[in-house]
Amino acid sequence: MIPTKGAIIPAAVGVDIGCGMNALRTALTAEDLPENLAELRQSIETAVPHGRTTGRCKRDKGAWENPPVNVDAKWAELEAGYQWLTQKYPRFLNTNNYKHLGTLGTGNHFIEICLDESDQVWIMLHSGSRGIGNAIGTYFIDLAQKEMQETLETLPSRDLAYFMEGTEYFDDYLKAVAWAQLFASLNRDAMMENV
Repeated sequence: MIPTKGAIIPAAVGVDIGCGMNALRTALTAEDLPENLAELRQSIETAVPHGRTTGRCKRDKGAWENPPVNVDAKWAELEAGYQWLTQKYPRFLNTNNYKHLGTLGTGNHFIEICLDESDQVWIMLHSGSRGIGNAIGTYFIDLAQKEMQETLETLPSRDLAYFMEGTEYFDDYLKAVAWAQLFASLNRDAMMENV
């Protein structure tokens, strides 16, 4: 943690904006689960797109062709913020958005069926803002470094470049990060509903 007063350091926040976990205890117990979990896994993979959107095999599909109704409802909460973000920063039009809401992604993201100490079945998942948070973080880190170009050499590391409170980029960065965090939270909620 790097405490600041009147400033924010985008590189200290990082690019994994909104990454987190959800867990839901079900009414099922271990005895309710089938011996072979392959069918359960297949139903989860059908309910939640996973993987990359492009460049992978057909079974590794990371976006919806036709998003379900719950994704539409959650996107309605995000749409105004997305419009602001992409109108002010058109570069974000080419990032994951509506068709990626309610999808798992890649890397260390997962959906897991777990048992607790009393053999109660839980659904646990880990995912985040599906790439758009990374794009926001990366862009604003670079922007902070460009904005501080003249004084950057006075910092111990260029990753300590910051925006001062009260500036346009400070406000825009906070708004963009808050939007990406909401996207990540609604993304996890949609997946949990679909599992």
